[in-house]
Amino acid sequence: QDAPASKLPSSSSRPARRRTVIVVDGLAVNEDLPGDLSDACARLAVLADTRLLGVDLDARTGRFVSASPRPDLRRGGDAVVDVLASALRKAG
Repeated sequence: QDAPASKLPSSSSRPARRRTVIVVDGLAVNEDLPGDLSDACARLAVLADTRLLGVDLDARTGRFVSASPRPDLRRGGDAVVDVLASALRKAG
């Protein structure tokens, strides 16, 4: 027997592929991010009053998925390491 259509998983119920943007001191670090999304992520960090913020976006649509003041820094690659090092040198 086939399952009723209402019981089948829809494409909207599948987890979205995410793109993580790391924001350090108001700078969104992601090389291929369009300017408007970069600005929005940086603004979110300012509004959240945090120097470090990870913003997860739907990779296909660019829509907001989640944010964390304790992001997985590995997702930012070498670019995040460089920006963090610079921020730490300025703070010291």
